[in-house]
Amino acid sequence: MGAPYSAVRESSFVKTLADGTRISPKPETAKYYRDSQGRDRTERPLCDSSVDEPDALLIEIRDPVAGYGYFFDQQQRIAYRFKLTILHPRPASGPGPVQAAPVAPELQPKSEPLGSQSFDGIAAEGTRTIRVIPAGAEDNDRAITIVTETWRSADMQASLLTRTMDPRDGERTTRLTNVDRGEPDIALFQPPAEYKVVDATSRVTIRYVRPD
Repeated sequence: MGAPYSAVRESSFVKTLADGTRISPKPETAKYYRDSQGRDRTERPLCDSSVDEPDALLIEIRDPVAGYGYFFDQQQRIAYRFKLTILHPRPASGPGPVQAAPVAPELQPKSEPLGSQSFDGIAAEGTRTIRVIPAGAEDNDRAITIVTETWRSADMQASLLTRTMDPRDGERTTRLTNVDRGEPDIALFQPPAEYKVVDATSRVTIRYVRPD
């Protein structure tokens, strides 16, 4: 479950073309909260991240204690509620254990430790995972090597930094900043009193209308 915390989650992307041109869109940011009971809340831009309006956020809550999740439509003051799905292990069928299909050795990811590092005073252990896609597996004429580095805090049970280098897509980085180790307010994981709670039985569409 991990310790409680709140933080800003920043995701960035850099792609380098064959001629050396670098494409680097503006990083995407989201606020994230988690309490000691495993509830979490994410606030991220609902549309263009340049829109600086309090209602232009998509707020999602997952409450495993109550068994529900919510999406907030802030302009309409509606909390769409849905039941959380609890995954149970599938029982083995037949007289013997279920055998997983064999994976070609060259497709097996390889991991190696990177040691310890501190991020804003929070200790984390690093792991580098290397995955190789063999030539011909995806119509590629040579092998493709994908490298992922993850720095994870065992105390928080959270990744502080993840960086993936994929020659097909570029470099993607996700990091936590402004980490607060305190217990978030319980009110963050509940619909506001003035919101109407609607049970979502199908896909929900939330639209944001810019003020005139």
